[in-house]
Amino acid sequence: MKSKMKLVFVILAMAIVLVSVPASAATVTTSTTAPIVTTTDESNLVAATGTLKWFSDIEHDAGQTFTPSETLQLKSFTIQLGAKNDNDGADEWLNFRLGTITRPGDVFTFTDIYVEEAHWTMDWLAGDYVTFTLDTPQEVTGGVEYGVILDAQSMGDWHVGIPYLNLGGSSYADGHAIGRGAPRGDDLVFHADLVNEMQPQPIEPLEGVTVPAGDVDLIWANIDPNIPPVYVDVWFGTDPNSLSQVVDAGLNTTSVTVSAPVADTYYWQVNSYLEGSPTGTPLEGPIFIFYVTDSDGDGFPDEYELLYT
Repeated sequence: MKSKMKLVFVILAMAIVLVSVPASAATVTTSTTAPIVTTTDESNLVAATGTLKWFSDIEHDAGQTFTPSETLQLKSFTIQLGAKNDNDGADEWLNFRLGTITRPGDVFTFTDIYVEEAHWTMDWLAGDYVTFTLDTPQEVTGGVEYGVILDAQSMGDWHVGIPYLNLGGSSYADGHAIGRGAPRGDDLVFHADLVNEMQPQPIEPLEGVTVPAGDVDLIWANIDPNIPPVYVDVWFGTDPNSLSQVVDAGLNTTSVTVSAPVADTYYWQVNSYLEGSPTGTPLEGPIFIFYVTDSDGDGFPDEYELLYT
């Protein structure tokens, strides 16, 4: 994707998409920690190698392209902030634009397909992650290159000085950063939260998090069945190839409590019966992961205690 290309940026259908105020509004949040990456996500959460100045003039956009591996729903998009010009909070109206990328004749073309307005009003520091969560998740097709562009609605200056976005080299193979109206040869530090609606979605614990030892509530959102109701089998354990069944044909079940008493990697899976009865072969869901690293809950990792006791 980063082969030599003409720095020509063509916006098609923008006049149609952006002439009116979007009906939906994206939610903007900040965090000091990077988002959790699941197997369906696209991301480049690496150490920053530089910054991209996020101008707010006539070429006031910044963004990143990405290519999903399968047809999924884009729920949110996260960037990491670098330096800024002052210490005040943000109060900016932005457009979150999703578009497709084509390169006819080696000319980079971004075509808007969806836009949501976003009001960014919180304080932030260098290194913070800013997540734009869509009010209406958007379907993206596997193997198609998409771009997310964030642009200020005002053609004037940022109210709090020009922010910088962190760049993460060129380690992401399936896209590239966009800045000042042109594709770049590097990537933003970014995360695209992509989910498969035909798979149960973990609510608690989220994929890849660390939890205290003891009883753990597994909570998830079920797939919409073809014929209601939905039945599920739930499997749990420390060996992903030999899980134990903890729910057998649960009717509309969305939670179960399991025991995770010691430091380890824990796996769980929700398999779904979608045809109105718990018969036949269920649809297998993905295997989710969480970790316990502090089995006695005293705030010190087990590895540290083993080393110094």
